[in-house]
Amino acid sequence: MPNYKETKTTGEITKYIRCSKGSFRNSNLLIPNTYPHIVFNEDEVTNLPNGDILINSDVNACVAELIDPSETFNLLNPTTDEVIGTMTYGEIFTNMYSLYRYASVKRDEKVIADELLKTLPQTNSPVIDIQPNQPVSI
Repeated sequence: MPNYKETKTTGEITKYIRCSKGSFRNSNLLIPNTYPHIVFNEDEVTNLPNGDILINSDVNACVAELIDPSETFNLLNPTTDEVIGTMTYGEIFTNMYSLYRYASVKRDEKVIADELLKTLPQTNSPVIDIQPNQPVSI
């Protein structure tokens, strides 16, 4: 993956900026002129010549306010940084909403399944150990 703002210094020390986390925020209905937005927190990563890696967390942040759903941005190949298409703010908002709903349904289904398992009666049935290529008798 190409590194953002990568620099090399004397002694082969490499530094670059990476996004370490993102927060998605809906607009605040109580505050006028607030919009859904994404906050990207950045780390500064330093690779030392001996192989050690130093990470300075949360050195900066940037915000993408989703004011105009028709505003476009480039989609980049994460390996080469080559532009491979475009997307609108409206599409990213729809994608993130859909991913959230998908993840929350998966979580809820697991919770329901776990709760259902707790309600099943516990049996004292013996465990049958089946070995490959061996006759089974019960």
